[in-house]
Amino acid sequence: MLGFRNRTIAGLALAGLFAVAACQPPAAQPDYAAQYDPALDAIFAAWTDKAYDGLDGKLATNYSRVAPDANAASLDELKAFMAATHTVYPDLVITSGQRAYAPGIAFVQWTATGTVAGPEGSGKPISTTGSTMYRFTDGMITHEYVYFDTAELMRQTGTQTVPHAAK
Repeated sequence: MLGFRNRTIAGLALAGLFAVAACQPPAAQPDYAAQYDPALDAIFAAWTDKAYDGLDGKLATNYSRVAPDANAASLDELKAFMAATHTVYPDLVITSGQRAYAPGIAFVQWTATGTVAGPEGSGKPISTTGSTMYRFTDGMITHEYVYFDTAELMRQTGTQTVPHAAK
């Protein structure tokens, strides 16, 4: 009888431990905004303030960009694309909107406004919205996937291509 009783007491003790564990508050989630916002803020500053050097140390060496206007396979390619874009829209402002975070990922909605100064659509104002998914490793952006309505941008400028992506 002693063996049965010991197993019953052991079973009750184990059940009690599970009950206590189930009542504990969940472990705190990492603060993804604190981890990812410095890199995101640097990207938006680079687009709006032409602060390209602020991207150094915020984008990983294996950084890549996939977008309907232009892709980039390195930080240097991104900086060159940003500079070329600023020649077409010298007053470009890209405003960060809502942000959502998950492990290794951030989604950002944004609005871009400016005036076309390049050869196509010159003098026309633009305003478009889009969203970007950023992938992170160790707090640095490794990949970005940009989405926006290129047809609407072409309609606004009266061009057959997005002015800053024209070759």
